[in-house]
Amino acid sequence: MRLPLPLLLLFGCRAILGSFGDRVSLSATAPTLDDEEKYASHMPTHLRCDACRAVAYQMGQHLAKAEAKSHTPDSSGSQELSESTYTDVLDRTCSQNWQSLSMTCFHYLGEFGEDQIYEAYRQGHETLEALLCGGTHGSCSQEIPAQREEL
Repeated sequence: MRLPLPLLLLFGCRAILGSFGDRVSLSATAPTLDDEEKYASHMPTHLRCDACRAVAYQMGQHLAKAEAKSHTPDSSGSQELSESTYTDVLDRTCSQNWQSLSMTCFHYLGEFGEDQIYEAYRQGHETLEALLCGGTHGSCSQEIPAQREEL
């Protein structure tokens, strides 16, 4: 089974780095979903934090790529995108074929807005991830409810 990059990030690729010249070993496995989760239109609760981090990573990658192509440096010399450019980049990021992650991505755009997301990105990846996934109601701060036993 081949998985696209966002799903590999979502499912937690792990790399074992050795000394220089060693090969890097990567492995990823898909989470086990029950029938209800498999066909649901929402992100399962126990995967929401990983999904949020994957969305934050993809947003950051696309914004960085757009800044690298930009030719308008700000006062500190780094490339700053215009509002129309970063809005377009974020919309295109969420419009990718991500299965259920695109709904999660658009949810964050609606909740925080492109301006706030871009400002957090400019402060660093950790800030962007904290904005999207942290806080008292963030995907990564909520405890995963205990599994219910079927009757």
